[in-house]
Amino acid sequence: MTTRRQQAAVLALARPAVAAVAPEELPLLEATAAAWPRRARGDEDELLGFGLDASVAVVSIAAVSAARAVVQLLGTAVVDAARDETSARIRVWMSRKVRRSCADRPGRTSTDAPAPGAGPDDETAEPAGPLTAEQLRRVRAVSHDRARAAGVSAGQAELIADAIVGGLSW
Repeated sequence: MTTRRQQAAVLALARPAVAAVAPEELPLLEATAAAWPRRARGDEDELLGFGLDASVAVVSIAAVSAARAVVQLLGTAVVDAARDETSARIRVWMSRKVRRSCADRPGRTSTDAPAPGAGPDDETAEPAGPLTAEQLRRVRAVSHDRARAAGVSAGQAELIADAIVGGLSW
């Protein structure tokens, strides 16, 4: 199931790729993206919903395929990051509890526990920024592979991958 937000993200990533590789397909992009779930179910004859041959929109299909894979990859990364952030916040909370507990016990002080800011789990740590170079390399590889699997040339797949990465590199 694709949400409207996911669909919007797919279009935002696919549009510059189609514009760079096959601008004549831009009018078909939204219909291609909307028809994608039908294609995934095997209804390839009705790819665009109005009988247009899929070969006419091959770059749009490749761009949508690549963009969907990237949205899925980034969605997974967001879930993983949220889990890591939650885990870090729990560690910070536990560290504070230990410090308070140590300070409350006779003969012990809060200096027996780790000091605030002593590690990367402290709440003053910098928030995660934009995608790292490694994440962008992964996005590019996934984009390129999906575009090639959709049937475009190696050169077209390179342009699609570059446009998608460019769209993420604000």
